[in-house]
Amino acid sequence: MTNPGIFTHLFEVPEASIDGNGHVNNLEYLRWMQDVAIAHSDACGWDLARYQEARGTWVIRSHHIDYLRPAFVGEALRLLTWVGGFEAQTSPRHYLVWRERDRKVLARATTQWVFLSTETGRPCQVPDEFRSAFVVVPDEKEVLLALRASTIPKIDYPQRTQGAQRKESFSLRPLRPLRLTSFPPRSQRLAVFIPTVQPHFKS
Repeated sequence: MTNPGIFTHLFEVPEASIDGNGHVNNLEYLRWMQDVAIAHSDACGWDLARYQEARGTWVIRSHHIDYLRPAFVGEALRLLTWVGGFEAQTSPRHYLVWRERDRKVLARATTQWVFLSTETGRPCQVPDEFRSAFVVVPDEKEVLLALRASTIPKIDYPQRTQGAQRKESFSLRPLRPLRLTSFPPRSQRLAVFIPTVQPHFKS
């Protein structure tokens, strides 16, 4: 992945993310997106201490998620995020959840973030220093092109047999993330507001 505006995290779906239907619970995607956004910010030099110094923080105004395909325990997923642009006080952030074994998009989403002053609790101007720290990616096509051109070692997955339980566990070869990134502990995450989302898959 050569585009510096695209932040990516490669991981394996844990058992704890699976719901009663045998696939990843839809609300897990929200948690993953919040975590990868914070990890991206941290990687670009804007960690919790930097926000405290700037007396600002980001909160979520809205989420839009399209759930396209389910994910299952043990699958290798690539979570990608990028900043789509900046307005005076807001910024859209985009996400893709990409499955490695069949190179399919499982979900895509957009979050509208609002920059707040921690002194007044009201929206304020996005600092110029923050804007200059991120490379804007205005079009998802750039991300898909980068994904499809990436040279990821192919993983041999066992074939699903008809009627097999969807909660089966795959035996994966070790995966190396494109970035050595770990999500910050919850105590160090930025304060964000997450609205209630009704889980659903598109038919």
